Amino acid sequence: MEKEAVKGVVAGTGGPEVRFLVDENAARIVRWLRLMGYDTSYLPGVADGALVARARDEQRVLLTRDRGIMARRAIAGGQACALLLDSDHTWQQLEQVVHTFNLDPVRAPFSRCAACNGVLERVSPDEASACVPPFVAATHKQFTRCPGCGRFYWRGTHWHRVSARLASLGRPKPLSSGSPEER
Repeated sequence: MEKEAVKGVVAGTGGPEVRFLVDENAARIVRWLRLMGYDTSYLPGVADGALVARARDEQRVLLTRDRGIMARRAIAGGQACALLLDSDHTWQQLEQVVHTFNLDPVRAPFSRCAACNGVLERVSPDEASACVPPFVAATHKQFTRCPGCGRFYWRGTHWHRVSARLASLGRPKPLSSGSPEER
């Protein structure tokens, strides 16, 4: 990654306080950053200037594939922070963000709503039972709910796969043989 890909400075960058604003050209990483527990804002359809202003005002790191955003005065001058994502591929973008900001992908997994970014709250099985499928209510004891959108979460069959995937972020990759399956 070139040095000029990250512009600006945000207090707390690299620590648990780092917060993101994702441009719509990188929308697929929003859900994954939220699943990792990072405060990640996403505003589709917002003009570049408004995104940069929002990143500056809220002290968020703007994640983008748009080189034009990187040239904007607030970013080039250091009033806002942005990262130019090198790849079009979601997982490579996540790896770049994790590496650049020294993030811990498993520091607070499943603590934010993947849909709206709200901080999840624990709820009792009784409270969840009316809002989740009957089989889930009968077989699970731990639930969380988003106070913003009302979605319920539990450790379903996908939980282990997602947890393993998040834990693999930032680990050195085995050497590739170059086969098409590895691309």
